[in-house]
Amino acid sequence: MTESLKRELSTYFEIMQNKRLSRLKIAETIDAFHENKIDSLWKEHEKIHMNFKNIFEKAAVIKTKKSSFSYLDLKIKIAEEIYKNCYLCEKRCYVDRNIEKGYCNVGEPKIASEFLHMSEEVLLVPSHTIFFAGCNFECIYCQNYDISQFPES
Repeated sequence: MTESLKRELSTYFEIMQNKRLSRLKIAETIDAFHENKIDSLWKEHEKIHMNFKNIFEKAAVIKTKKSSFSYLDLKIKIAEEIYKNCYLCEKRCYVDRNIEKGYCNVGEPKIASEFLHMSEEVLLVPSHTIFFAGCNFECIYCQNYDISQFPES
């Protein structure tokens, strides 16, 4: 096991034991600048992202106040803006998914299955696995063809 992997796994154990805050909890506390232009949102995201590792490394388990507009809110806002001119997948159809379906033909994404995965990547077990219905890549050898190609099911 590499040193970086040992270090990363020890971080997960510290989070599980409430000895460290998760990245999500820390992201909720970081103040972010809020503007509606996607370019400005991405610039702010990059600025915070560059410092996030240092912030995470220094964060202790303390009850911190959530920001009124946080780094996490910024990420959500960026996703909402992308959704208005969708390029979430490689098809990049640029439709406003609030109004119409894109190339993928997925309106409301559906979860086909989710479970605690105990078998692969032994060092990272358990992991929470989520499979979505409605994949648009149509891979011939897809291991999840029955759930990925029929989003209406």
